[in-house]
Amino acid sequence: MTDQVENVTAALAEVVLDEHGKPLSKKALAKLRKEQEKEQRKAETAARLAAEKAAREAAEPDYSTDLYGVLPTNQSATPTRGVWEQIGTITPERAGERIKLRARLHTSRAQGSNLVFFQLRQSLDTIQAVLAVDKDTISKKMAKFAAG
Repeated sequence: MTDQVENVTAALAEVVLDEHGKPLSKKALAKLRKEQEKEQRKAETAARLAAEKAAREAAEPDYSTDLYGVLPTNQSATPTRGVWEQIGTITPERAGERIKLRARLHTSRAQGSNLVFFQLRQSLDTIQAVLAVDKDTISKKMAKFAAG
């Protein structure tokens, strides 16, 4: 008698019910299983891609760690050397020249994983700056950090 009860209990556990409490048809049950398999494949693919991405990032050296990160606010506590430029005095003829300026970051936008465009603002004047990945000083991790 207990064997029969266990068999009936096992059979009832296998029955899938819809939202009204009725057993699903064979077609609906096949559709449900197909959707579950699809979700499982999707989760496996996402896990595999995340593992591959983590392995790529771990293998890529970050040779610019001392050049970026969240730094404490200076608040003019330490004197700075050099000449600070005003954005309004910068002309197109000076393109490619290294300058030093103080400005607020208006926007930052990544263009792929190798370029980041910044729009810097001083009062009403704005200028565009570009951060490009190279093999000596600026890593992809630095560009990703800069893009926000």
